[in-house]
Amino acid sequence: MEKVKVIAEIANAHQGDVNILNSLIKAAANSGADGVKFQWFKYDHLATEEYNFYKSYKDLFIEEEKWQDILSLTKQLGLEVWVDIFDQWGLELAQKFALFIHGVKIPSTIIQGEELIEGILMLERLTLLGVGGWYDHEIDAFVSGLDQKHIDRLVLIHGFQGYPTKTEDANLVRIGYLKERYNFRLGLLIMKMDQSH
Repeated sequence: MEKVKVIAEIANAHQGDVNILNSLIKAAANSGADGVKFQWFKYDHLATEEYNFYKSYKDLFIEEEKWQDILSLTKQLGLEVWVDIFDQWGLELAQKFALFIHGVKIPSTIIQGEELIEGILMLERLTLLGVGGWYDHEIDAFVSGLDQKHIDRLVLIHGFQGYPTKTEDANLVRIGYLKERYNFRLGLLIMKMDQSH
């Protein structure tokens, strides 16, 4: 049986501040996590200025030139680098820093972006696919379009699509069902917002 891998979900908890991000990376290393996961997108690829959350996306943005040092620190601390890729900017960043990247996640928000998904798969890294809100026929359709080398790198991620995740909503029994139906590696996404859980 494979060792359980723990990936600390940093996402955009850094608030667009590199110092906060570096402290989160160090905290993940000190906690014993195996890796960290970032979310890569550019505000003007995700939204127009008229969108309510455009300014929030812009405030979260960390420029490309800063990622070299961030990724170097992550590797120096012995952590794997995982990234969510949401747009073409994120894909280009991943292509540029591919040697740092252990794995990628295909967010459910880009599932109809065939060109973007094709680019992500061409990175030839372990690939997380969040299926917590998917029906079986949607998973089947996605998997049927993959060749064997991509299937071999695929990890299905189960998780309740709401944050924070209440214990009673975790639906852990579905992990066994997914394992039996697909025989892929599986993961679980749990988001807890307080320290008591």
